[in-house]
Amino acid sequence: MFGGWTMPAYFFRSEPGAAELRGLARRESGRVCQRVLMIANLLEGMEHEEAARLAGTEPVSGLRMA
Repeated sequence: MFGGWTMPAYFFRSEPGAAELRGLARRESGRVCQRVLMIANLLEGMEHEEAARLAGTEPVSGLRMA
């Protein structure tokens, strides 16, 4: 507090969307590209197995959507 005034704290969090992740994936190669594409598919609402299949990889057991 400064002289009795309170200042609200604002926190901004920016997360990339599916389209931005697909753009990032184009710059990568191999497994990194596949994993990023799979995450983009998950963000669009696909089931885990389908997202992995369309990205050309196996489902990642440790990846969970919050």
